[in-house]
Amino acid sequence: MSLSLREKVGLTLAGLLLLAAGPAVLAYRSSNQFLAATDSFLLAQSGLSDLRSAFSLVQDMETSQRGYTLTGDTVFLGPYWAARTKITARLAAIRPMLAETPGGPQLLDSLSALIAQKQSELDRVIELRRDRGFEAAKGEVAAGGGRRTMDQIRARVTGIEAMAQVRLRAARDRAAAERDGAVIGLAIAGLAALALALAAGTLISRDLAADRLAKDQLASTGERLSAEVAGMSATLAARAEELGAIVAAVPVALVTIDHAGLVAFWSPAAERMFGWQATEVVGKPLPIIPPGREEEYRRFRESVLGGKAFSGRETRRLRRDGTELDVAVSTAPLRDAAGNIHALVASYVDMSGQRRLEEELRQSQKLEAIGRLAGGVAHDFNNLLTAVLGFADRVSRALPADHPQRRDVDEITVAAERAAGLTRQLLTFSRPQPVAPRVLDLGGVVRAMEPMLRQLLGETIDLSCSIARDSGRILADAHHLEQVLLNLSINARDAMPRGGRLLIETAAVELASPYLDEHPEIEPGAYSMLAVSDTGTGMDQATRDRIFEPFFTTKGGMGSGLGLATVYGIVKQTGGGILVYSEPGHGTTFKIYFPRTDMAMAPEKEPAHAPAISADGVSILLVEDNPSVRNLAVAMLQDEGFRVLAHASAEEALEAAAGQEHFELLITDIVLGGMDGAELAARLRQSRPGLPVIYMSGYTEDTELVRTLAHQEGARFLEKPFRHSVLLRRVSEALGGHARAPAPGDRASTGDPATRP
Repeated sequence: MSLSLREKVGLTLAGLLLLAAGPAVLAYRSSNQFLAATDSFLLAQSGLSDLRSAFSLVQDMETSQRGYTLTGDTVFLGPYWAARTKITARLAAIRPMLAETPGGPQLLDSLSALIAQKQSELDRVIELRRDRGFEAAKGEVAAGGGRRTMDQIRARVTGIEAMAQVRLRAARDRAAAERDGAVIGLAIAGLAALALALAAGTLISRDLAADRLAKDQLASTGERLSAEVAGMSATLAARAEELGAIVAAVPVALVTIDHAGLVAFWSPAAERMFGWQATEVVGKPLPIIPPGREEEYRRFRESVLGGKAFSGRETRRLRRDGTELDVAVSTAPLRDAAGNIHALVASYVDMSGQRRLEEELRQSQKLEAIGRLAGGVAHDFNNLLTAVLGFADRVSRALPADHPQRRDVDEITVAAERAAGLTRQLLTFSRPQPVAPRVLDLGGVVRAMEPMLRQLLGETIDLSCSIARDSGRILADAHHLEQVLLNLSINARDAMPRGGRLLIETAAVELASPYLDEHPEIEPGAYSMLAVSDTGTGMDQATRDRIFEPFFTTKGGMGSGLGLATVYGIVKQTGGGILVYSEPGHGTTFKIYFPRTDMAMAPEKEPAHAPAISADGVSILLVEDNPSVRNLAVAMLQDEGFRVLAHASAEEALEAAAGQEHFELLITDIVLGGMDGAELAARLRQSRPGLPVIYMSGYTEDTELVRTLAHQEGARFLEKPFRHSVLLRRVSEALGGHARAPAPGDRASTGDPATRP
């Protein structure tokens, strides 16, 4: 009877199993212990992973709380609540691993208590941030309780992790030992049992290795995710700090108000604008509503909380010192993650600066209009004064020194010169005039003026000068600067009829915010300051508002009202600014700021002497539309032997020139009835290159035009009113002193009526 291969294999296996029954039982027992050790290893591995996950959740809670504390945005609390719901399950999953470890359950209980304590501390910070604001929450965090608790939690986690590692190593060693016992038992049972044991061991080892690999991968993934979460938390914290820095730097006041009407956020700009610190207003009703505007504020708040934003509404708000502020308000609702409105944000822009600029613009426009009028009057007046002063000068020169009427003529000349000075004041105020600016030491100018000012002020005024060691250099006209000092000193003297003290100070100053926030008409920069302070009667606000208006005076018939208007014009012409501080009964201070310059001071030059006049056969083309001035100039020039071709308009002069009329010099008024003097000179020079020109003017709309014309090649400027000697000096300068000496009989008139005075 033959057995099949299957039967033979079965019998063989049965025999092997019978032979290996004892060792198999031993191997079975060892295998069960090996599996138990493996389960213990896996339990420890899982518990260690849960422990790390629980600690990561605690860190997530802390990071989430920090983000909310910094920004006040509830979106940061999402991870916080998610972590709280998961952490209990993680702690429960750890307990089986520690059940048989001495001291393990107690250590886990201590960890659970510390985590509960940490949750309470985090809840406390969140409540403070929500109810009392950032500073209160910051103070709680700074107390350090949360850090100490976190350090204790970290220590407990480290201890439990050490227990888990000990258990892992013990379970691994025990599993290895039990596996070896099972292998030895199966080897004794025979080749079949050995093969069976080896197969079982191989399968078990493979499963164990796969499980270990899965656990390692899970732990690695957990660590990677924890690192990513920590990085994202750090990024969010950095961005929150960046946002806080931006909010702190913005000059617009930002305020958030919750549904209950309590302040939830108060920016640094709000502290500066309204005067209250954030710790004083957060968690309390908004304190900046002036009496009588409560209903307006209620409507604003209800409208925004209802979902309607608005911007640029102008109203008034209250400062801590009780003063009211003009502001422009813009608001918008704040929504949570679900889209529900939970608060509003309001921005406040201080409109005081704009109001001051508007007032400055109105004042400037008013002064400009008055200036145009004053300039026009000065222009016509200068023509009259030119005739009065010039003909008086001619009469005076014609009369003997002992003539009884010589004195009367001299009085006319003195009065005309005073009138000319008054006209120059009008022009200085109304339009910037051609000046001779040079680099000056402000302190040096004051020192040079001090002796004259003492004589001017008299014995009843105590003059003191406080001049800084280095007041800085400025670019200005020296005569104009002296005029500023004289006018301010005279005003101060008149404000102290019974005597007093006058202090003149100089200093180098740097002007910047916040000082210039109150004076937007002055640009930031480096200035030389001139301050003139008196102990006189002072001025009220209404007077201060008008002191720079021309012809406005508080001296009755004793003043012209042009002194301070002239000062204002000179200061503005230098690019500077002037501020006035005064109260009735407390005196007055004028502070003038001249822009400083780095240019070096030029050495004083000897005055240039005009070349001697030689008028033999020299013809001059004179164009002047005012008959009195034209006749005067003709007479003055003819007295010196010049041949004069006089015309009332540029068109007449061009027609005469087209007829090949010969002349060596053009004297023309800048402002004529038709074509102006500049165009006339340009057209004449087309056919007569290098023709010398003298431009006359008593007033011009454009200072740049005067400067341009005066600096032309072969050109001079003659200011009205002018004296005989000044006219001849300009003629001599223009001709260069190269004309031939006049022959006898050359002083006769041409016979043209227009050429005779």
